[in-house]
Amino acid sequence: MPPQPQGGLNKPGGQLNAKHKTILGCGGMLAAFLVVGMIAAAVSPSEAKPAAAKPVPAVTVTATVTAPPPAKAPKPSPTKPAAPQKARVPDMTGKSGDLLVEALQKAGFTDGYRATSFHDVSGQGRTVFLLTNWQICDQDPKNKTVPVTAKISVGAVKFGETCP
Repeated sequence: MPPQPQGGLNKPGGQLNAKHKTILGCGGMLAAFLVVGMIAAAVSPSEAKPAAAKPVPAVTVTATVTAPPPAKAPKPSPTKPAAPQKARVPDMTGKSGDLLVEALQKAGFTDGYRATSFHDVSGQGRTVFLLTNWQICDQDPKNKTVPVTAKISVGAVKFGETCP
């Protein structure tokens, strides 16, 4: 009898045909999947049920609270309504609109921007938006003390233009 070559499956040198390779490849993948699954199961936290809590005896507490008698509210004393606060409006002619807003806030107006009403006096009817780009031509009032709730009317043109 002739000697059989080493490698099995009656193939010289241990060569496998495509069918055997496919079977061994699928089996190898299945084995790898199982190994990875077992490792993941060993590493992941278990979903063991928590130990049952021991019952705690019920305790009933009864408390009696008595409220003190209501205090009499003091009678409101008649007071004069507070006079509106006043502040001096500086003359900012020739300066930028944002400087007027800052000066009004420093003078005591709560919101210098809302205290002003800007309008374009160039005759072009533009909206005064970015106050740093606008030069004050006139304002009403100026150099007067007025209530901080007063509205200051400001006529302005863009810097580089002449006031009418």
